[in-house]
Amino acid sequence: MNYVKMQGKYDEIVLKAQNDPAFKQRFLADPDVVLLEHGIRPPTGKKIKIVENSKSVVHLILPAPSVLTAEDVGLPGTGFCSWRKQDNDA
Repeated sequence: MNYVKMQGKYDEIVLKAQNDPAFKQRFLADPDVVLLEHGIRPPTGKKIKIVENSKSVVHLILPAPSVLTAEDVGLPGTGFCSWRKQDNDA
């Protein structure tokens, strides 16, 4: 599956989690199953952990050691940082 398709499927999961508390709890508790149900195959041998941002806390992911080199910086797939302005942000 290409990145654009996978991101679209993940966006669908996020939207559903934001609007369905029971689904959100399932996703937080068992992300591998939820991802598979939506056509996203989690990487073999890796544990998936979902964390939720709040209005006052934003999580940034620090890549695992040896994953990112100075030559990799700026290449697709080496990192991702995103947050959206909240309605009450200045």
